[in-house]
Amino acid sequence: MSLVEGVSSENTTNRTMANIYADVELLDGLKAKLNFGSDIQNQHRDVYVSTLTRRGGPLGGDAAVTALDRSNVLLEYTMTYDKEISENQRLTLLGGVTYQKFFFNVFNGHISGFPTDELMTNALNLGDTNLDDLYTNHEENTLLSYLGRINYTLWA
Repeated sequence: MSLVEGVSSENTTNRTMANIYADVELLDGLKAKLNFGSDIQNQHRDVYVSTLTRRGGPLGGDAAVTALDRSNVLLEYTMTYDKEISENQRLTLLGGVTYQKFFFNVFNGHISGFPTDELMTNALNLGDTNLDDLYTNHEENTLLSYLGRINYTLWA
């Protein structure tokens, strides 16, 4: 970390998105498809306002740390049966299930009143605990869906 005009701000974000699927014909006219996708993000932010600044001076230095984890995972499975019944008729059946999970976790810590600017956000425990503010949040949501479709085609 470096101090520019008394303020240090560092933000790191790692994000990974992936998708993979398999599409297999099990029997004549019967296909199975499996799809897996994910979006995973981790973010970390450190901000330190030193005693050299107008804001940090009266506070004895001011530090904030935020850590965020977020993910979205999707799993889909479908089976399709597609068959020509006669010369002018076709039947297509599709059935499947989808599962999706969302996860969110955040921590935010803010504290002032440090004996020195040297350690910046690397020693929040040295700040004045009467001037701290902590926040956490955790959320999880899940979606489960079933789907089906029937197509009957008749042509002349």
